[in-house]
Amino acid sequence: MMRTHAHRCTATAQLICSVIVVLFLGALLDIGFALPVALLFIGAMLACLGGLLALLREVFIATTSLRIGRP
Repeated sequence: MMRTHAHRCTATAQLICSVIVVLFLGALLDIGFALPVALLFIGAMLACLGGLLALLREVFIATTSLRIGRP
């Protein structure tokens, strides 16, 4: 489970870059890529949500094992 958030956030960045590439190709080739752009963006948002939830879970696990103060 460790670093799951990092992998999902990396996937988010790659999907957003793919959205930008498809948008530029659509503009250069004068082709409408509305559906692929929408699907890539939805995938990016889902990956971002998954990454943030995984990060929240890791923080929760880490904070429950902390011992602060006197035992």
